[in-house]
Amino acid sequence: MKLDYSGLESRLDEKVEPVYLLLGDQDLLRELAAKKLQNAVVGEMPSPFNFDRFDGESGDASRIVMSANMMPLLGGRRLILVKRASRLVESDPSLQAYVEDPNPSTVLVLDLDKKPDGRRKGWKDLEKKAVVVACDAPDPWELQDWVSEEGRARGLKLGREEIRYLVTEVGSDLRRLSNELEKLSLYASGDRLDLETIAEVLGRGRAQSVFKFTEAVASGDAGSALRQLGRLLEEGEAPLRILALLDRLVGQLRIAKSAQASGRKDSSLAGLLGAPPSAAKALGESARRLSSEFLRRAVAALADTDRLLKSSRLPHRVVMEGLVLELARGSKR
Repeated sequence: MKLDYSGLESRLDEKVEPVYLLLGDQDLLRELAAKKLQNAVVGEMPSPFNFDRFDGESGDASRIVMSANMMPLLGGRRLILVKRASRLVESDPSLQAYVEDPNPSTVLVLDLDKKPDGRRKGWKDLEKKAVVVACDAPDPWELQDWVSEEGRARGLKLGREEIRYLVTEVGSDLRRLSNELEKLSLYASGDRLDLETIAEVLGRGRAQSVFKFTEAVASGDAGSALRQLGRLLEEGEAPLRILALLDRLVGQLRIAKSAQASGRKDSSLAGLLGAPPSAAKALGESARRLSSEFLRRAVAALADTDRLLKSSRLPHRVVMEGLVLELARGSKR
């Protein structure tokens, strides 16, 4: 059986299985899944007699199996948690034999730190017998909901733009996002946080300027784009780094334009662009205003600017201002 992390809790309310495999690139979700299983089986403060923890990298599979076969004291069930279990899962026959015929009074949780080789027979057999809990990052369009829920749990008052900023700047690593939300909760004390404050608390004042800069260029606000460009340069951002940001922006606009030409709706762009829904919607609106010819010229302008920055004696600020005006004015049209 396969479950997403989001469906684990409701499934545990119905039935607890004897073997779980926690699989996915988000170690925070695997950690939270293990905690949910612990709470369901032995409670938040388990007795040391009914809860054993092992390290699969240095542990001995025979000891894990022996512990799993022990009967719980004073009734109830036992929980065995094996961290870094990938090596044992893929190669140890004694563990595989246990999964074939597990102790019904024990719940064995195998936390896989690496993606298993799906071609191996051992893994295929385990996958059939155990519950596989997928602990991967939410899709880009779901990340904002995750941040919103986690923020509320910490008493944070975050608006849509603040959530979008966090997702855009921090990325999809849930542990990093969780850590940043924790920093904000320690600072906020229930107050509403704006973009500027968030950027300062997280040490990303420059990142907030980047956020506003690309948004201004895409929307065709030349005045704001030039002001944000000046701020970035004054804060020490390298012109080539700013050029890379614009190159990424133009690439996203071209992808959105091509998708629109093939009949896709703006609401489906988030996954294609790897952007949150609100950002994808704004990019889609900008792409709809732009002609394919302008976007081709934009690519050429980016290449010319790269050449000028690397070989011309013109001041870099002048070169970048020329490019920003060309892109923003074209976006406005």
